[in-house]
Amino acid sequence: MKDHDKNKHMQKNSNVTKGHTNVQGNPAIQHSPRLELAVAPIAVTPEKLRIFQRKQSSDYFMHECQESGLGGALLVGKSQFNLCNNPQEIEKDEVLCHIKLANFSLGLTADQRKEFGEVLHGITEIQKKQLQRDFDRVSRNWPTKPPHTEAEFRSKNTEGLNAIVPNLPHPQVEQLSSHACVSLKECIADLLGHGLEVETISSNPTEGQVQFPSESPRAFEIQKNSELRFGKDLNVVTLMITEWSDDFDPLTVKRNLWSIWVKTVTISHPRHKNDSPENTYLIAVGPKSSNHEEVESKFAAELKELSSGESDLFYCKRSKRMVKVHAELFVSLGDQPERRAANFIMRGNSTYGPRFGYSCPIGSLVNVIPSCESCLQKNISAPKNAECLLESEKACANCVNWDIMCKSDLLAFDPPQGCPASEVPPNGKLRPFQVTCQTLKDSLEKGFEKMRNGDWTKEQTKMFFFCQLHQP
Repeated sequence: MKDHDKNKHMQKNSNVTKGHTNVQGNPAIQHSPRLELAVAPIAVTPEKLRIFQRKQSSDYFMHECQESGLGGALLVGKSQFNLCNNPQEIEKDEVLCHIKLANFSLGLTADQRKEFGEVLHGITEIQKKQLQRDFDRVSRNWPTKPPHTEAEFRSKNTEGLNAIVPNLPHPQVEQLSSHACVSLKECIADLLGHGLEVETISSNPTEGQVQFPSESPRAFEIQKNSELRFGKDLNVVTLMITEWSDDFDPLTVKRNLWSIWVKTVTISHPRHKNDSPENTYLIAVGPKSSNHEEVESKFAAELKELSSGESDLFYCKRSKRMVKVHAELFVSLGDQPERRAANFIMRGNSTYGPRFGYSCPIGSLVNVIPSCESCLQKNISAPKNAECLLESEKACANCVNWDIMCKSDLLAFDPPQGCPASEVPPNGKLRPFQVTCQTLKDSLEKGFEKMRNGDWTKEQTKMFFFCQLHQP
């Protein structure tokens, strides 16, 4: 009886658990209706995805939950065909390619994106042309293909012996003391050889206000010197050279540690290409703390060759012939530290050199240099285009009205201790004076001559140079 009841009970359990087994193959206990309700999947609907505040996020995950990768297909479908639904027809490899392309584009500037688009268009056109030739069974002698791997990029584009970048034409880089530099003549040859546009200097001065460098008196002076050198030769290109130098700190190091000095030249920059760097060349780079005189001497020597004597012949792509070149320095740009260092004069924090180009102890004359209240009111009420006042009209007993070169006795100051007596006027006072290349040269020769003859001591010579703004 017991065995019969036992078999009957087992049969009942077997019917109840029919179709349900555990992972080991043993009978499993049937899930309760409550348990089945708890694990049943919840259908994804737009209403269920309201957790996202952006509709774009909801749309993406609405498609992604239907099939992995369909969210990306939606993005590509929108961008390519303005599709909002059913992007299943787009191939998965195309979706992946466009997603990678969008991610890559994020790191490009606007100009780089434009150039990259031109590259892609060129590759597409080449591929279409090659396929058409294959279809037409036209023989091709030199079919090309773009690089696809990192190794191909290196061997064909950037580093290989026959790669494109190492074989590009550019001026030869040379080592000069602690600087890397290139020749100015080679920069001009490179510019003309590439057929880059240069600003033309008009032979007739422009009436009215000067708007462009080529209309300035200095430009006409350069053009006149070119005509005096070569006459009316049509195979002559006249160029204006703008030099600029400055130093900077690399982003990867601490401030003022391993600061870098650079020097650039801009060659006759066209007036309608304001932001273009095409006519600008980096001609020298080196440590800020090093002496740049050797680089400057090389630059000056090349400028002298380009502005006098016989000219080398340069290939000009625009005119498709060999030409002569006349080039002169149009302007030298730089901040005060650069200009002072280039001229070997004291920095702006020195006693006599706060104002560039003048020797004047502004600190001791600070009470008389600025305009007094009376002169200030005259300056404010003066007509906008009024000419400068005559010396007798602007004389003031209280100030010099910012004119440190006027004849007012207010600008007289005591000489520094140790200054040679022969350099002090009979009244025992010194006055501000303008510092030029000629005064620097004359004072340097005079100081060494006096010290060599024993007229001045070393300290007296040093103090004389100090007043003349020579660097110690």
